[in-house]
Amino acid sequence: MSIQKISQKEAVNHNTEAYDGWFYQFPNIDNGRSIIYAEVTGDHGQRVIGDKPRFYFIIDGEGEFTVNGDKTIGKAGDVIIIPPNATYSYFATKPVLKLVLFMDLIDLSKLPPSKK
Repeated sequence: MSIQKISQKEAVNHNTEAYDGWFYQFPNIDNGRSIIYAEVTGDHGQRVIGDKPRFYFIIDGEGEFTVNGDKTIGKAGDVIIIPPNATYSYFATKPVLKLVLFMDLIDLSKLPPSKK
């Protein structure tokens, strides 16, 4: 495999009332991977993930994460790991929570329409 690069201009920008995100898609790596940079300003909402964990690296700000009913506060420099098959949610507790999410390849066609 050779080096790969996706610039922010090539990433898919998607936003809701709760976040502004850039989705970097790598379909040919380990059966598909997504890396998402997001600036979260509200409540992400509750989700249930599949059989692979998700890793949230917090760049700046602070957020409250709830995973299967357990709550924790994540701050800059922390990594929050959401285990397989978990029910989880998170929201910014400071004005902006900046994070990078590492996960399996996301089907962008299943995202709700962008708000902007």
